[in-house]
Amino acid sequence: LTVDLELHALDGDKEGALTGLTRLNSPIGTHFDLWVYPADEQGDYLPSGETGTLLRGEATLSKYLKAGYWLPQQFRLRDAAGNDRYQRPSDFGWRMYVDNALEDYTPPEYVPGSLTMDKSVWEEDDTVQVIRVKWSVIEGTGLERKGVGCYAVINDDLPDTYSLERYGGPNAASDECTVDYLMANYMPTSTYSTQLVQMRDLGQNIGVTKFTGDDADESPATIELVTTNPDTQPPEIDANGISVDAVPTNPEAPNGETEVTVGFQHRDNISGLYRATLVLRDPQGGTHDYWMEPDDKFEVYPVGDPTVWQLLERVIILPPGSVPGTWGIAEIKIEDRARNFENYNFVEIIHFEVESE
Repeated sequence: LTVDLELHALDGDKEGALTGLTRLNSPIGTHFDLWVYPADEQGDYLPSGETGTLLRGEATLSKYLKAGYWLPQQFRLRDAAGNDRYQRPSDFGWRMYVDNALEDYTPPEYVPGSLTMDKSVWEEDDTVQVIRVKWSVIEGTGLERKGVGCYAVINDDLPDTYSLERYGGPNAASDECTVDYLMANYMPTSTYSTQLVQMRDLGQNIGVTKFTGDDADESPATIELVTTNPDTQPPEIDANGISVDAVPTNPEAPNGETEVTVGFQHRDNISGLYRATLVLRDPQGGTHDYWMEPDDKFEVYPVGDPTVWQLLERVIILPPGSVPGTWGIAEIKIEDRARNFENYNFVEIIHFEVESE
């Protein structure tokens, strides 16, 4: 599939999109997402970061996708300043017909009573246990094998922790899903249960089975996990030690492009910081989310002593055209490896200026 589109622009040198995104829906509601990027008149993509009024998107469609007319929900166009414009299908012409003789429109089906949870010791580190969620599937054409064919959500019985979500793969020899969770010794000692499983086949049909809530399909599988050093306390930030430095990248002729450096001190009692989400609020009330991640995020255990105050910094480049005026840090959300979390709100406290002519 190749999609080319042209944007209405009075001045092509100054106007244009950085990216575009749409979700294409089949007649039965299956879908896939299509990204479009600036391209030249020959159809070659422009270098990353450049904008344009000619956009192109490409995708390889499975022979098992539903046949018929596929329609976009809407197009979201984003410029270099992060402004979004949403175009409805009624605003533009669209005709996309998929002619698939092998169309698959039957969702994968969970085999009732097949869900199991078991645990073992991780072969790479005997202080880490592995919870394995496994279930059987009825599927004709096969499950998607690009890392999204199987998905499961599990949770402990503590109210102040996030659930754990993982993708897994189908067994190549049978229609069986397996999803593994690494559980280090700082994970809470608790009874863990499977809340939901999801299967996606090659035709992008999705089957979902729920095990909790009023609309549960069957009772959940559970397993008792006992750990030697459970972490049940959220990480913390030194609220008086947050630093913000905002400098125009072109101070002689400011155009909104601003280098913003945000830093804060953090610590945790056991498992260490996993990630933080920084929420900036612009003068028009719009919010902009940015990940802040420590260098050791992908390590099972923190590097160094997590109980000692440590500095986490991120440099953010606000693009040209960013709204001038007083910006602020609206919120910082922090989460440790054991999935304990804390939200800090700073809407009326921490501000910085963005300049533009």
